[in-house]
Amino acid sequence: MMEKIIFEKTIFSLILIFLISSPAFSGQILTYPKSIEVVRGSNVSFNIFVSNTDETGNYTSWIVGEKYICQPTKLILKNGEVGNFKLTYISKDFQIGQKIINVAATKAPTVKINVLVLPNDRDKRIINDTFWHYTDEVNEIRDFISKDKNATSNGMFDLTNIVIAKLWNIDCNIKNGNYYEAYRILNDVKPQIMALKDYTKAPAQTKKSGQKTIYIIKSVK
Repeated sequence: MMEKIIFEKTIFSLILIFLISSPAFSGQILTYPKSIEVVRGSNVSFNIFVSNTDETGNYTSWIVGEKYICQPTKLILKNGEVGNFKLTYISKDFQIGQKIINVAATKAPTVKINVLVLPNDRDKRIINDTFWHYTDEVNEIRDFISKDKNATSNGMFDLTNIVIAKLWNIDCNIKNGNYYEAYRILNDVKPQIMALKDYTKAPAQTKKSGQKTIYIIKSVK
């Protein structure tokens, strides 16, 4: 009998600790964008709607661990009321690509939003320069491969054609203004071009007078 009483007290204590330590949510983020796009270094605004399911209280909203602006900074919501916050995400991203931001509101569970960081104007110039740099390299590689008797049997001829097709896709994306996709394929094709260069042992080109410096943008890991 004593063991049963001790056991029941232990269970009661564990439940009490759980209730005390568990977060008490009396609010909810009702609507928010599942994904947003932002040009690297720029801002993007979106709305979230928050509900209050408790007594009257002050509500605020914020983006966790990022630069942001919130308008209004505070809302007083009664039980059952819904408020609208306009959040502005300030892109301080160093890299192009996809990431996740966490958006929170007072007494409400945090939600996740997918962010696609797009190339800015400087990034676009770098993408253009990188594309033409790769095109010049592949033209030299193709000349070498076309004269190599072993290129078909060892797969280098097929690899060259794959790289040429990817460069064609990059060119189409640039012309259509889809610089993010062009950037993504550039990062994908780079190791393949390096493999072809190692095979052909093509000498590194000397930088021509007036030629722009080529920067390769690192991809998001």
